[in-house]
Amino acid sequence: MAIGLAASACGGDAAAVSASLGSPPRPAPEVTTELPPDVSIPDITIPEGVPGADDLQQCVDLTEAYAQVAVLALSGDDEGQLPSLFDQLEAAAPADLQDDLAVIRSTTIEAAQGGLLDATGALLDQEYVDANTAVIDWLSGTCTGEGG
Repeated sequence: MAIGLAASACGGDAAAVSASLGSPPRPAPEVTTELPPDVSIPDITIPEGVPGADDLQQCVDLTEAYAQVAVLALSGDDEGQLPSLFDQLEAAAPADLQDDLAVIRSTTIEAAQGGLLDATGALLDQEYVDANTAVIDWLSGTCTGEGG
């Protein structure tokens, strides 16, 4: 009989279903468009003496910088970190990647000035997606010894 009661209640509205189960309706979930203020990338340092440590540290530094760019694009750049992060990336990147980094720089700075929803929209633009793919491919190659 309980199965029949539950099944018949499934077609009703939330209040009717809750009443049949003896519990009040759940409140609507709250939607937020802000990231927590303490989102950060941890510092990772490769110990000296490890074979290939310099190359590996460069990989870590560049990947960390690019990850921080993504975080700041979505959370905002209140401390003005984006220019120095892009300077670091542009100094290490090959010449054929500079145009892609310029697209990412302008899109990211624009995204960081808006809210989370605006930033997400900007980061879905096809020109940004293509540039992002090129940078990630370069970082992947740098980290495996295939790029640079």
